Amino acid sequence: MMKQSRQDAGLKRLPMKWPHSPGIWGLMAGIWLGGAALCAAGEPAHIGAFKDYKGSIHVHSALSHDSPASISELISAANQAGLDYVMLTDHIPVQSSGRILDGFEGKTLFIAGCELLKGGKSPQLSDSLLLVGVRPDELPSPAPSLAQAADLAHRSGGLAIAAHPLGFQNWEAEIDGMEIYDLADDLLPSGLDWTWKGPDYAWRALKLRFLNASSEDVLPALIRRPTAHLQLWDRQLRKRRIFGIGAPDAHQNMQILGRQVDPYTVTLLLPAVHILAQELSREALIEALSQGRAYTGFDLLADSTGFEFTAFSASHARPIPQGSEIAMSPGLRLSVWVPAPQGDRFRVYLLRDGVVLQTSGKALLAHPLEHPGIYRVEVMLQRGADWKPWIYSNPIYVRSKVP
Repeated sequence: MMKQSRQDAGLKRLPMKWPHSPGIWGLMAGIWLGGAALCAAGEPAHIGAFKDYKGSIHVHSALSHDSPASISELISAANQAGLDYVMLTDHIPVQSSGRILDGFEGKTLFIAGCELLKGGKSPQLSDSLLLVGVRPDELPSPAPSLAQAADLAHRSGGLAIAAHPLGFQNWEAEIDGMEIYDLADDLLPSGLDWTWKGPDYAWRALKLRFLNASSEDVLPALIRRPTAHLQLWDRQLRKRRIFGIGAPDAHQNMQILGRQVDPYTVTLLLPAVHILAQELSREALIEALSQGRAYTGFDLLADSTGFEFTAFSASHARPIPQGSEIAMSPGLRLSVWVPAPQGDRFRVYLLRDGVVLQTSGKALLAHPLEHPGIYRVEVMLQRGADWKPWIYSNPIYVRSKVP
């Protein structure tokens, strides 16, 4: 009992407030069950049919009016970051001149796309829709409605993703996914946020300019768990299948006292999206993403490549990947494998219908299933005294029965 009490105290120190979280005794039971399952667990599961492709979604090039960096800078940064792909989302209307990136540039596959804003004066206050796989020169003028744009994306073999979702209103449109994190939403304070963010921002700006701090140090220190975005996602998941992605909203357009705050080399990994696909091609990546076979990783903190969230069933010969919809059956269980960074503390959270079901500090987590629900995983990583978001899975949908 004394050992369990110390574990509970550690959980209470985590700087997180979970929506509708179970009591501490529920978390203790989860830790005990997880530990018992781990004793019998072997090696982590591997999804042999798919490969893990790391890339970035919601990226602006020189075609966007607010992205001054050159095309060559973006290509160089993507290659330097080791990205397999970049899904571009340039603002409409695009600049009159400039090359549309759509194909391989070096080792990185660029997929053209655009961002359509309707309503407010800023993305955070607008209906903002990412049209992945739709070339900007294919969008009719004047710009269509969001519903028409989503239809165009699907007819083009692409995807429609709700960006800046806290300002998004057009949920009746046929969208495929939504942002569960957006770096711009996180970094741009609003209202009372300035009372506590303002002094912190000023101090970090001084460090960046005068104390030789780097963007790699400054930006990760500012990120936090996107609680409101995740709560909205959980509400949407109760109504429909909708995949979630983290987005850097990369522009390379922020400077403070002559120092570049958001170089592509940093923001393309803050966060990255790992897609589990059969090959590195436009069609394969978009198909896999549409099925929710993807997870978000803040890879600037630590590389999340190799993370796995799978289900096991006696009726399936292979592990069932995230994004899948399966029927409840005897012996069904979930497995989580985390590529633990050496020397770093992390905490894994398994959630059902938005409620924390189990937590663990171990790299391998096994959980037997007793109830249908929408299961997903979050992983937090400790950086100094703070706990930072690191990995967000897509759900596994466990139904009473699958139609």
